[in-house]
Amino acid sequence: MAEFKIEPFPFLWGKERYFGDNYLEIISDQSIVSMAITRGDEEKFSTQFTNIFGNPPPKPGKFVNSIDNDYKFLWMSPDQIFALFKRENLYPETKIQKLMGDSGFYTDQTDNWCQIKLTGPHLIQVFERICPLDLNRQKFPVGNCARTIMEHLSTIIVHDSEEGFLVLSPSSSSESFLEAIEQSFINTGDY
Repeated sequence: MAEFKIEPFPFLWGKERYFGDNYLEIISDQSIVSMAITRGDEEKFSTQFTNIFGNPPPKPGKFVNSIDNDYKFLWMSPDQIFALFKRENLYPETKIQKLMGDSGFYTDQTDNWCQIKLTGPHLIQVFERICPLDLNRQKFPVGNCARTIMEHLSTIIVHDSEEGFLVLSPSSSSESFLEAIEQSFINTGDY
């Protein structure tokens, strides 16, 4: 038997950097689990979700945190939520399954997405160049999330704090996605 162990490795390892007062950080220790709600069990799912996590499921275009802030839940569609939480092992879907039981179907999506956290004062100007959404704080306040595109690449954007955004894009195009964000920073300021 082989004497080695396969470990997950982030797609964009070592790409963190500053652009003036703005910071781009690759998130590599966070799991993503898709929670698909069983048709006809919406009320059961909602009750179970609220009892376990302390808040009701997110409404369309929104995200919610668990009461202890260990989980972030993104609304993806009428019957799908993404759960984001600290990676503990290679099977994060089992953790959600144990908590939620048979009120849904749970699949690991972690390695299907690259995750980039952006913080700083000039993010709106950076996004204006590559994202068709109006991310003005009045129109897209903290607590909002949406599916969109950035430079023709599929994107999920989450306005998760006053200081920044979390953006997700398919891992298959992660290098191109990162390059689009970095180029927008370069085009926006003297970095």
